[in-house]
Amino acid sequence: MEFPPGPLAFAETVVRNRDVPLLQTDFGPLRVITPTQSIMDRLAAYVHWNDRQALDQAVMVARRQRVDWNALKEWARREAVDAGLIDKVRRSAGLA
Repeated sequence: MEFPPGPLAFAETVVRNRDVPLLQTDFGPLRVITPTQSIMDRLAAYVHWNDRQALDQAVMVARRQRVDWNALKEWARREAVDAGLIDKVRRSAGLA
């Protein structure tokens, strides 16, 4: 597992704690990113390192989880990521 130092960010987009869901566990509260945030993370890795496996992982998350596609497109706009990449993930997941 990876627990990088904060603040939490996907590329240059810093995420506030209140925007990350809190899961109550027997050991105390744990913040867990959403499926949409997971896709942001994987696409940031794909764009930054040309990591094809990260793109495949983004598609796998999209296939199995509810995703906020508008939030992904807004993230892509802020990060200057080609919005076509979001469409590609959606198509590859069989959702477009």
